[in-house]
Amino acid sequence: MKEDASVMPGRTDWSGSRRTLLGIATGLWLSTRLPQESMATPVPTPVTGGLRDFAYVCAALILAGQEQADLEPLADVRYQQAYLLLTPEATVAQLAYPEDVAEGIFAAGATQLYAYVALNQDQSRALVVNLVEATTPDGAETIFQAMRQLVPQPDSRSATSEEAPDADSSFVGKGYGAQNGIEQYEPRNWVFGGVRFGRLVAIWQVGFQPETPDPALTAPINRVLRDYLRDQDASSRRGASLAFLLTIPEQPRISIVQTMLDGTVLGYWNWDAAEIARRQALAARLGIVNELNGSFHGPDRLILNTIIDELATAEQAGQYMASLRRDQPAIDQRQGMTRRLLGADEFSLTGWDDWQASAILIQQGDHSALGVDVVARLGTFLVYVEALDDTSGEAASAPPGRGHDALREWSAIAYQLLAPMPAVARHPPDAVARAVFPPPLPAFADPLASQG
Repeated sequence: MKEDASVMPGRTDWSGSRRTLLGIATGLWLSTRLPQESMATPVPTPVTGGLRDFAYVCAALILAGQEQADLEPLADVRYQQAYLLLTPEATVAQLAYPEDVAEGIFAAGATQLYAYVALNQDQSRALVVNLVEATTPDGAETIFQAMRQLVPQPDSRSATSEEAPDADSSFVGKGYGAQNGIEQYEPRNWVFGGVRFGRLVAIWQVGFQPETPDPALTAPINRVLRDYLRDQDASSRRGASLAFLLTIPEQPRISIVQTMLDGTVLGYWNWDAAEIARRQALAARLGIVNELNGSFHGPDRLILNTIIDELATAEQAGQYMASLRRDQPAIDQRQGMTRRLLGADEFSLTGWDDWQASAILIQQGDHSALGVDVVARLGTFLVYVEALDDTSGEAASAPPGRGHDALREWSAIAYQLLAPMPAVARHPPDAVARAVFPPPLPAFADPLASQG
């Protein structure tokens, strides 16, 4: 979505905007701060196939914290950062997992590892969740036991059936220490746990400072994880995943987060109550019920962003699209963006109800980017895609013209991200199938780097 006609924030800064969304994610009790150049490591081809939407699971846990009395201590924690990791190399680079552990997780059949961090506004409370999908239950058990060894052992024990209902394997524990990857790095008191449901593994940590989290949080956290990980518990779910629409390219950095679920704005950790209320009122007025964001980086300077909104009705989606066109000059001015609408010979989509494509120049202080953006509507869905190159430090005074060397490639990338969506958007699958991403696309090359 676009600011200010949006629930999502605009470009708050060059590296923390809707374009990049995230920083460094957290690995369990491990260092996560790495040199920036490590992020450009190409991602080897992972196991392909549909991937479970773990961003949806974490959004459901945040929503439950706001609504359930037994999760009230987590009511003010909100999304800070997350990563979807498809290979051991990416897991080591992003989370600083020991190389042998990361290799063992994927050798046991992991198809993905999703790491999620939420904080409250003063950073005194933290929620960390790592979720893994494996190809077999036996492989998942191997992964579960390997990840269990990454948390403090002296106070770890098997969970009871009341603490981890319906889990095939489980543990709970507590500890004290600094969790790298959480801002400020103060030591915290932690309660942690892990559950396995068939092929799916969830390891979580709740950390407070200076107080100590109540171990009674274990059961309600595990019940939410059960309801959103086990297909047989789909009837207990709130809202819907938008994963079936999101095309994931195998870029070096993959960041996915559901920022709105079942009509509720989940927001960001640094939003205060007034900002949440403003965004909630805006979402209600527009009719937005679910929102999913994907940000895919590299190699080199290539940045791809996709925002998918689901509105309550197709009529509201059409009205929202019209408002974006009407308010575009003011929105562009606030975001430091200059655009040139692309002609039909430069970009074209079929199967969509409405769309608009532009060549864009973004300038924010010392930072700049060139590329293409597309906003498209299909039924109740509105999708926004950016394909950008970070051109900071290079002279640019206008959006890419018709003769720009990389324009055709940026347009092709945007097209490939959007083209698969109409086939499924017209006939959305059921609640379970909606929570599965299509098979990833091969990573895209950086158009400007390829021109060099």
